[in-house]
Formats: sequence, structure tokens, C-alpha cells
Amino acid sequence: MKLTDIRLENVSYIYSPNTPFQKEALENINITFKGGKLTGIIGHTGSGKSTLAQLLNGLLKPTSGKVYLGDTDIWEKPKEINKIRYKVGLVFQYPEYQLFEETVYEDIAYGPKNMGVSGDNLNRTVSEAADFVGLTPDLLKKSPFELSGGEKRRVALAGVIAMEPEVLVLDEPAAGLDPRGRTEILERIRNYQKQKNNTIILISHSMEDISEYADEIAVLKNSKVLCSGTVDTVFRNAELIRSNGLAIPKITEIMLELKHRGFPVSDGIYTTSDAHKEIIRLINSYKKNGENNA
Repeated sequence: MKLTDIRLENVSYIYSPNTPFQKEALENINITFKGGKLTGIIGHTGSGKSTLAQLLNGLLKPTSGKVYLGDTDIWEKPKEINKIRYKVGLVFQYPEYQLFEETVYEDIAYGPKNMGVSGDNLNRTVSEAADFVGLTPDLLKKSPFELSGGEKRRVALAGVIAMEPEVLVLDEPAAGLDPRGRTEILERIRNYQKQKNNTIILISHSMEDISEYADEIAVLKNSKVLCSGTVDTVFRNAELIRSNGLAIPKITEIMLELKHRGFPVSDGIYTTSDAHKEIIRLINSYKKNGENNA
């Protein structure tokens, strides 16, 4: 899979411009989503996350500014915007409501067919996409409306994966799932990214999910980018995130509280495994200092 950056330069988007209902959803956004990375986007409802997703895919055109896929302005040739949508796959929040074919197979095959894939190649493409998301071959013959909520979510994801996009944009892919279903679909997305080495943008309201699965993070607030960078870099600014009314991982809250109480814990702790290592380090340090002072 080709490593493809996708970036926004000075992008703003206004809904219902020049009307009483005018609303600026994004304001002068400059950000690059790096090829071969899984980037998480976090922010309150109304911060512009879903608008950003639709701009990346070309479903919305910027009011001002440009969106680049690699070195190509995606709106350079407006009549060819559908080609961009094959390269930048978008999975909406609650995508199971978009299923419409008679069988799971036909739903997954819909995109590839429109791209001209047929015969054995189509069968292989559908089979591989289904396997990636954990759908067994027997489910391909069923109506998608006979499936559970989690299975429908996987069918919708497989339908986009089957088009083999260079960039995959996922808007709250685990929304509404129980903890087990949530973990399963997020782990499958992460494994897919590692195997394909493509570019994934994961929108979520859960900082725990983002900290667990993302390589990089962009935090949105009031239609702007509050901060962005690697997971480690962003969570070293945990106080900034929290002071702006955004949630941080519970484990980060615990480590910050320890620091406020005088324990010399490191910044940027955001996973349970890292916290465990840090606490062991502190205990060993105290033991060593106690032996030296004895």
C-alpha cells in the first residue's frame, strides 16, 4: 500500500452561509495526517470532527482553503471527485443504517463493482475484506438485516475496505457497541492498518480508545485545532487538554494526581502498562534511596 499523506491547508467550512443559520464548523485548519499512521481525532460534539471527515473524502467542499491527497488538490478536477472517494474511504457513524443490498456479499461488493472489479477478482476482494473484519463465509449469503448490530458494523467497514482505499476515515466506528464489540472492532481496525500500512483517521469521543490505538492525535475545540502530534507529545500536554474541558484517559488523571501530591512521576503516561512500569520504577527508586540512607 502506498503511503499517502492527506492534509488541510487554511481550510474553513461554513454551513448555510449568508443566512440566519450560518455556522462556522471549521476555522482555518492546517494539519497533515501522515501516511502509514493511525491518527485519532478527539473533541466535543460540535467541535467539527464529522465535518472534517467529510472534507477529507470530498463529500463537502471547503468554503476556503484546500485539501490535498498527496500532492493533489482533491478539488482540482471537480468532475472527478468520485475518484478521490475511492482513494479516501469514509465510514460514517452508525454505518449499519447505510446497508441496502439483499446479501452481505452484495453489500461488500457494491463499491468494488463500481470500480470495475468483477469475476474471481471480485470474489477475492469481498472474501479478503470480510476476513479482515471477522465475518465468516456463511454470513456472506445472509441479508445484512438479519445480523447483530456489531456484525452490521463490520459489514459496512468491509464494504469500504473492499475498495482498498489509500486513506480510511472512520467516524466513531465503535459508537453504540458493548465493551467487547468495541474492543474487537477497534483491534481489527488497528490490525488492518498494520497489515496494509495505510493511512487511517479515527474519530472518537473516547480518549481511552485514541490513546490505546492511535499513533498520533489531533484535538479539536471550537472549530480549531487545539493541539496535535504524537500520542506521547499530546499527553505531555494533558493539563492543557483538561483545562479546555476535554477528557483525558483515567490513567493519565491518576498519574497527574500523583504528581500534584509530590510523587516524581513522568509526564505523558496514558496506558495501564506504562503506568505499571512507572510505579515499579518509583518503588525501586524509593527502595534504593532507602538503602543508601540506611
